[in-house]
Amino acid sequence: MRFVFVHGGFHAGWCWEHTIAAIEGLGHEGVAVDLPGHGLRVDEESTLANRRDAIVSVLQPGDVLVSHSGGGFDATLAADAAADLVSHITYVAAALPREGRTYPEAMAMRDSEGRRV
Repeated sequence: MRFVFVHGGFHAGWCWEHTIAAIEGLGHEGVAVDLPGHGLRVDEESTLANRRDAIVSVLQPGDVLVSHSGGGFDATLAADAAADLVSHITYVAAALPREGRTYPEAMAMRDSEGRRV
């Protein structure tokens, strides 16, 4: 099985090194993505579109997408864009987008009128 790992907002692909070593010890494959604005891609502009594309560019048919923290938004966008390549998506203490809410509303866990959601 192949796992594609997506880091959160204050990390980079390096944060998955121990996890990847562990799953490879079990006979699986792991790939960690550096999102634009992070890690080896720190000098790149970070937008929802190019973060989504960074993930989609490494996906292969049957991949399990694993996301942490703010990477949950990016992983969801990637899974939506390449649903034929993703067998499962897993959220590890990750932000989960909610239909009808903007990115800032979801991050603040409040709706457009300031009510806690």
